[in-house]
Amino acid sequence: MNQLRGLQDTVVVDASPRMLLVESDSDAEALRSIVDDLPDWIIAPEQSYSLPDVRPGIERPPD
Repeated sequence: MNQLRGLQDTVVVDASPRMLLVESDSDAEALRSIVDDLPDWIIAPEQSYSLPDVRPGIERPPD
């Protein structure tokens, strides 16, 4: 992990025993080359999903 923290323009945003969230403006290849040398580590871009609006709504106005 010290290798990741040592990269220029790279910030470790959050860390847990199973995940490391890294924000970086540098080249993704530099990150990938470090992660490829670490056993059982993978690299993936952050994904976000929009949640549907589950609040009940009026289907049609009353008569």
